[in-house]
Amino acid sequence: MSEALNSEGAYLVLNAIPNIGPITTNRLLQNFDGDPLRIFTASARELESVNGVGPVISKTVREWQSHFDLEKEQDKLAKTGV
Repeated sequence: MSEALNSEGAYLVLNAIPNIGPITTNRLLQNFDGDPLRIFTASARELESVNGVGPVISKTVREWQSHFDLEKEQDKLAKTGV
């Protein structure tokens, strides 16, 4: 997990990485007490205990940095004033 990942960043990552839609995101958040950071520190086993999360989604979450450039996205948001 990147040191720069905070709650806001975790939500951005969840929204952008492949294989995870809103239903799966909601299930993950419910399972991890609404804390998006806990999703990114969870083990594969913990992630896969969530309904609808299998090895592909678990791997995507654990390797999110290869799917999403958080710093680049945060820079873009800052420049647009979002």
